Amino acid sequence: MKHKYLHINNKSSFFSLIFILAMLLFAASSCKKEYPSLPYTEIVSFSIKDNNGAVLKAAIVNNEITLYWPPEQTVPETITPVITLSDKATILPASGTTVAFNENTTFTVTAEDGTTVNYKLVPTINYTKPYISTITSLTTYKEKVYKIQNQRFIINGDYFNPDATATKVFLVSADKTEVPATIALITAIRITVTSANPGLYSQVKVITNNRTVLIDSPIEILASDPRPNLFTPVFSITGPIKRGQQFTITGGGNMNVSNKIELLNSTTGSRAELRLVTAKNDSWTLEVPADFPLGNYTSIQNTYPESAYYAGGTIGLNAGTITITQ
Repeated sequence: MKHKYLHINNKSSFFSLIFILAMLLFAASSCKKEYPSLPYTEIVSFSIKDNNGAVLKAAIVNNEITLYWPPEQTVPETITPVITLSDKATILPASGTTVAFNENTTFTVTAEDGTTVNYKLVPTINYTKPYISTITSLTTYKEKVYKIQNQRFIINGDYFNPDATATKVFLVSADKTEVPATIALITAIRITVTSANPGLYSQVKVITNNRTVLIDSPIEILASDPRPNLFTPVFSITGPIKRGQQFTITGGGNMNVSNKIELLNSTTGSRAELRLVTAKNDSWTLEVPADFPLGNYTSIQNTYPESAYYAGGTIGLNAGTITITQ
């Protein structure tokens, strides 16, 4: 037979236990904290493999993923990056997805709290730095080094990119003004420049594969040949020219520099001097002396003195048949 007091105590203990458990559950639920979603959107690491299987790690700065590709390897059209993100973040395109290896590729990182950040892929081909060894095909006379506008000169060196869109040439003046030059031909070791604006320059600058190289090389680009020249002579008189008669020859440039004009008899090899009445930039007015040897002449001999750009000399020009009569 159970004692009545024992029965009451057991029942009391049961309800006490239930009460204690309820209080513990309440306390536990009261202590539980709600943590906010994480805001992190960082790319911790970004890597690919080159053509030989070596791992290339990107530099990630200011939302740009810069990857340096080895210069001796063919640049791929696509890459498959392995990407590590900050805690709870996701990325599109996902790690392990094949993407284009160019600057049009972007990645979007989304944080746990929904914040998004875009990262731009920046492929950088780690080309060998180019160098310039010499500038050739220039005209040199005493202290002058020059070229006529639209005449070619050559930049010699190595590691130039033959792609015309990746290589530029500038002539740099003493005040650091840069004037673009026109390129006719590019190889890895030579750049042929075909045109540049007239002026006096102290340096040649080449930009190729986003690398810049300079060489001190004084060059003067002249608008035209400084020497007197007669391209296509045009006579003011047609037919025979008489002794004592004046006539004009046009069709040249810098003709005012000339100081002596002769006619050459190609049969006898003899020369006879005409009197130079006036000399303008594009014409001569000449007079046949009274004692000028009669006969047929086939060449005009143009003599000019030395200047800062050239030595003095004589230029002969075939002029057809010039007949001198009494």
